[in-house]
Amino acid sequence: MHKQLGEKLRGIRQKKGMSLRAVSETSGLSTGFLSQMERGMLNPTIATLHRLSEALGTRPCDLLDYTCGFTLTHSHDRPKNNNGGADYHVIHAPEAGKIHAAEASLQPGCFDDHVRWVLHGELILLCRGGNLHVDVDGEQVKLVEGDSITIHKAESLRISNPVGGLARYLVVSSPPMF
Repeated sequence: MHKQLGEKLRGIRQKKGMSLRAVSETSGLSTGFLSQMERGMLNPTIATLHRLSEALGTRPCDLLDYTCGFTLTHSHDRPKNNNGGADYHVIHAPEAGKIHAAEASLQPGCFDDHVRWVLHGELILLCRGGNLHVDVDGEQVKLVEGDSITIHKAESLRISNPVGGLARYLVVSSPPMF
């Protein structure tokens, strides 16, 4: 148990790009104590787990590998990327469960390269603003604000914004696809 906790602690710390010193300064725990915990040499108290979880911006149950019943993703922790005219902001990351959700925007005249996949699950798109054209196996569907489409399978899938104005949409996939 100690070794698993230590590995989990190190993994979360490294994923957040924090040094032992940064966690030490934020938590008030010494770097030596933290190093021993990461190597599985110490058994922390509940109070220590709370201090560590606050310093790492996570929950105590995340350190213990217990199911908490929910997954919280703070806006500053949400991965973002840009691909030409498409911007993605992950809402629910694949490592958090069996689905992936992202909010996206697409500039006029652009298409979404990330969404040119073979689909082996389900994908839901919700148009939150503007116009989207969704090409599913050569059949084009037009979405306007408030419209959604659930795609159960597809050999090819492409999203585009052929008209003026920014298009905004939500993407939810299961199993996680991107």
